[in-house]
Amino acid sequence: MKSKGKKPYKSWLKDGVQNGPSSMEILIEWLGDKNNYIKWKQDYSINRIPKKELIEEIIDKLQQEGIYHRLPKDVASKISTILNNYRIIRKWRDINLNNGNCEKTVQQEVLKRFPYWNSLHPVFDHQDFDTRKESKK
Repeated sequence: MKSKGKKPYKSWLKDGVQNGPSSMEILIEWLGDKNNYIKWKQDYSINRIPKKELIEEIIDKLQQEGIYHRLPKDVASKISTILNNYRIIRKWRDINLNNGNCEKTVQQEVLKRFPYWNSLHPVFDHQDFDTRKESKK
């Protein structure tokens, strides 16, 4: 019996087909749509859409662009990572701005650490990311 080898890793940033968007670009575009983000965050709403269906929607978008190697668990994991990284950089940003650091310098560092800030912050801002509560702990 042959054991299955692990598939080689394909970068989320460099897997676009024929100069099309990468998996990450498609995912960021999907998350950057406020309606999609709200659907993703509605864990306890009566009208919530199961995450499985939302992931299938994302997989469909990937496949429309010729990207067929992303598994649902990978998409869910990547979204979780993006949300967590946003929380971390948001908290870092808020602390640094509150400490009187130069806004331009802080913003440059934010973009270095989280290049999706400009696409996602307008949608994520004020949506379960109140870092003031967390920093009082």
